Amino acid sequence: MIATNIKDKAFSVGENSVALINDASFSSVATGIAVKDASLVRASKISLENIAFDAFMSYVKKPYYYGNTRLEVTDYNIDNYKVNKICTREIGTDLIVNNKDCDISKIDINELYEGRMKK
Repeated sequence: MIATNIKDKAFSVGENSVALINDASFSSVATGIAVKDASLVRASKISLENIAFDAFMSYVKKPYYYGNTRLEVTDYNIDNYKVNKICTREIGTDLIVNNKDCDISKIDINELYEGRMKK
């Protein structure tokens, strides 16, 4: 997968879905991979360049989806280290990058979708 010049998420998974990503390249995007709402994603061999906000995110947008939200990332690289944050993880979700849990961040979903993720 190759994604370039995207003002939002290069890859977004939600609503109780499962995805495997292997060998992807994201350049000049706002967020690399976002996982939400009881979805599970395993990603490997991810190349990132010029990421405006977060390389990886996990959060709950629609709490009525029951289950664990989880993103596992292994083997990634950042070519041009212009990344605001490697990972942003909301409490109650799992985000593991190279076998390490990401720190928990406070995410205001309304603010997120009224701001940078507004359609």
